[in-house]
Amino acid sequence: TIARGESFSIVGRNSDSSWWQIQYGNQQGWVNGNYTLEYNTQNVPVTFNTQDSEYNLYAIVYLNIRTGPSTAYPRVGVLRPFKLVPILGRNNDASWWYINDDGTSGWVSNAFVTLPGNVSYDQITIREQ
Repeated sequence: TIARGESFSIVGRNSDSSWWQIQYGNQQGWVNGNYTLEYNTQNVPVTFNTQDSEYNLYAIVYLNIRTGPSTAYPRVGVLRPFKLVPILGRNNDASWWYINDDGTSGWVSNAFVTLPGNVSYDQITIREQ
């Protein structure tokens, strides 16, 4: 947690500069640009590219990967924030995505992920559970 008025070094950004990777003490993390005031950022490198593929997504929080498209299903893994993973399918209303995270396949909630802006939900195959 960062307190209001605290300052820190920016070490990276995502491709549209909506998130900033910061150095905070001896740790690095990400902060949402909507809640920060940045300056002298013209030379900050892109350390996470949100435009790598039109069929990828990334989580914005640590996100449970489940065996089915609902919180009622067991967890099979955890997707870490900002890790780009391929989308293998979706449920009918696109509220859940079927992904693969280094060999762990399962479902993640749409409420906690970001897709590149050029992806239309109807481009992604509906997958039965």
